[in-house]
Amino acid sequence: MDTLEQYFINSPLKKVMQKHFELAVFKKFLRSNGRVLARKTLLDAGCGSGYGLKLLREAFHPRELFGLDILPREVQLARLQDTQATVLLRDVVHTSLPPATFDAVFIFTMLHHVPQWREGLQEMSRILKPHGLLLVDELNKELVLFFQQTMGIKHPKEAQFEWPEFVQGLNAAGFKIIDKLVLFNRFGLFLCEKMIR
Repeated sequence: MDTLEQYFINSPLKKVMQKHFELAVFKKFLRSNGRVLARKTLLDAGCGSGYGLKLLREAFHPRELFGLDILPREVQLARLQDTQATVLLRDVVHTSLPPATFDAVFIFTMLHHVPQWREGLQEMSRILKPHGLLLVDELNKELVLFFQQTMGIKHPKEAQFEWPEFVQGLNAAGFKIIDKLVLFNRFGLFLCEKMIR
């Protein structure tokens, strides 16, 4: 992740977007589909500096709250937040967490940084309980390339995907999409359930 994008993910603008749009849409998905996350065990995968953890604590009052990130500096910042969360320095592809641990996993626009994003989805499925929820928002390839061309923000080519490819990755990991919102065919938010195989 380059310096400009690292600045953006910790900026006031990103925090406003995460609170008033991304989390708001996820909460609407949950209400519309009769899903309740209060007092559950939650994970913010790719938690960055911990703002998402704070939002999840306030919104759902989880029984247990975890965050993980691959960047040591972000993990240090997240541990300083008043979230009462366990924050781990881990890779989303290899978390080393026990299987069937979480009721829900949140991924806030992180997978487009992960060349092995399909394996990351498999890992999220592994650590989710049966019928657990994955709430993920992402940028597709066109939007990633737009940011690359206009702002010089580079992302791994292997981490870029079109929506059919992303949906295929979700299905291969054992997820069923139960709600979604795709804006301008560029930015998508998905509520998925881990299906029993």
